[in-house]
Amino acid sequence: MESKKGGGEREADLALVQRCVEGDVSAFETLALKYQQQVFNLAYRLTGRGDIVEDIAQEVFLKCYRALGQFEGRSSFATWLYRITVNTAINFAKVTRRHSVLEMNGPQIDDDRVEFPMEQNREPERSLELRQIRQEISAQISSLSPEHRSVLILRDVQGLSYEEIAAVLDCPVGTVRSRLSRARDVLQGRLKSLA
Repeated sequence: MESKKGGGEREADLALVQRCVEGDVSAFETLALKYQQQVFNLAYRLTGRGDIVEDIAQEVFLKCYRALGQFEGRSSFATWLYRITVNTAINFAKVTRRHSVLEMNGPQIDDDRVEFPMEQNREPERSLELRQIRQEISAQISSLSPEHRSVLILRDVQGLSYEEIAAVLDCPVGTVRSRLSRARDVLQGRLKSLA
């Protein structure tokens, strides 16, 4: 997220974190409100499960709050929060898959908490077609391995740089590049029928 944010915003986040560590609960509420939608969106895109997004977000912010004293500021707060979100979403997806039937029709995309750019002023048939394509793409992304899905979403959906993704996933930039290349190849092969 650093590439999307100026140094001033990073400093503002660090000031809020410092206030949180000093016991200012309202500072944490400010951070949570600021990043809530991004956490919801990332969790949804990683899991394809609208029914667990709220639980994931609650867990992410709880973990974040408990670990604020360990945040060293080497990366931006947003990058650190993304790392927590990725790990939590992947863990939630694993646990819920063990306890429920897998959804074979792809992810639910009618959840009001998740932002999707909607096509305005389209004919109903075209809107339905676009919705079906989006569902198929989401289903195919959801079927990728967690490593490939994470890097693909962080780069191609969230727009993070390779360096930011490496910080979020705690791996070398070269690993990010190779996982992204593999994820794109696999996804492209699976989506040829939509072209």
